Amino acid sequence: MKRTYSIHTRILLFFIACALLLTALPAYSAALPPAQEAQAALESRPSIPQKPRPVAPITPLPPLVSSTGPFVALTFDDGPSPHTERLLNALAARNVPATFYVLGSQVNQRSHIAARIVAEGHELGNHTQNHRDLSRQSAANIRNEMTWARNAILNTTDQRPATLRPPYGALNRTVQNIAREMGYPIILWSIDTRDWERRNVQAILSHMFDRNGRPTVRCGDIILMHDVYPTTIDAAIITVDRLLAAGYTFVTVSELFQIRQIEPVPGQIYNHLRR
Repeated sequence: MKRTYSIHTRILLFFIACALLLTALPAYSAALPPAQEAQAALESRPSIPQKPRPVAPITPLPPLVSSTGPFVALTFDDGPSPHTERLLNALAARNVPATFYVLGSQVNQRSHIAARIVAEGHELGNHTQNHRDLSRQSAANIRNEMTWARNAILNTTDQRPATLRPPYGALNRTVQNIAREMGYPIILWSIDTRDWERRNVQAILSHMFDRNGRPTVRCGDIILMHDVYPTTIDAAIITVDRLLAAGYTFVTVSELFQIRQIEPVPGQIYNHLRR
């Protein structure tokens, strides 16, 4: 039988239910942490340690020259000649750089060899246009000889020669002043092989090795040769092989200045860069 309640009973039951609900609500609210407590609880959770991000190692710049042995600059004058390419082949096979003091007139005749010299990592220097004794020339002629040779090198290789070697090593105050104006340090030599005088391989070698074949070349020396004689090419190849075997390192003239941390001064004369 379905139970029925009077209106008064229903009203009474409604108020009893509301009272019970109001009694239970504070306890339910207390069970929930306030917002600040919830945030504090969240922050108090142990953090997961993060692995450090790997840092790419810093690669040092390569040294100018890979060896620390005695440094020497091998230089050749008066080319390019028909014999220069045989020398270039030998230097390339041994990974040896050199400095070529070229004549503008020869660069004009053999521009492909001058371009090859630069392309293979060697250095070109100014040896004037026509190999005249500058100490006997007027200021105008001196300037022309340097300028014409510079332009021949620049037009062929897109590189301006950094140093000057006057023919025969002949100079005076006027030559120095014009070299200074044009920005050229003057590079002479400390070892003259005199390969032009006695075109004999053993005679050439005697200027760099003693009777027992031991090198007399010192660190910082500048060796003078001429790549216009076949005997010079032969002697140069022997010289390179012997000095490499003795622990020497070949560099260009400009590299020798860098190694010595010397800023070359235009117009100043340098025979060597020994310490």
